[in-house]
Amino acid sequence: METSGEISLASRLCLACGMCCDGTVHDFAFLQEDDVAPASACGFQTYYRSDGTPAMALPCHYLEGNACQRYGEWRPSICGDYMCRLQKRTAAGECDESEALGIIANAKASRKQVEELLRPGESLAQARDRFDSLAAAKETLTPDDAKLVVRIFVLDRLLDQFFRKAGKGRLPDAQARRA
Repeated sequence: METSGEISLASRLCLACGMCCDGTVHDFAFLQEDDVAPASACGFQTYYRSDGTPAMALPCHYLEGNACQRYGEWRPSICGDYMCRLQKRTAAGECDESEALGIIANAKASRKQVEELLRPGESLAQARDRFDSLAAAKETLTPDDAKLVVRIFVLDRLLDQFFRKAGKGRLPDAQARRA
């Protein structure tokens, strides 16, 4: 049982990571309809997706380091409800804190390798769009484009495996391809 002053394992992982809010794991977060107006009023970048579902853009400008600067104030419900796959695995006893922290460190190192190849002013979301077009291209890639494709593939494979909801990854599921 958690005593006052003791931080839960889920919170410790969250504070070590922050990748759900900084745009690494997802490019946006779904919102509840009731959260749209107050989120907009607080300065969150809200919008409606092409399918009509409300969302907010990521990275979140309230993230400082790995910590939310609105933690003690009103935030959209997704901010308190979201648990990544790694948090769920540790809660289920499938991996321990040390292993989880190592996975977070590997994902952050992989993201850093991608960031080294971003064009000036290019966001990770824009680089992923470039990845999608480069990966689909049937032409010869430049060495820099090939590096970007490989590095984003490695990053997204890690994120799909350890952070994103099963079946909701950016890359085709390796298990499904083997079947």
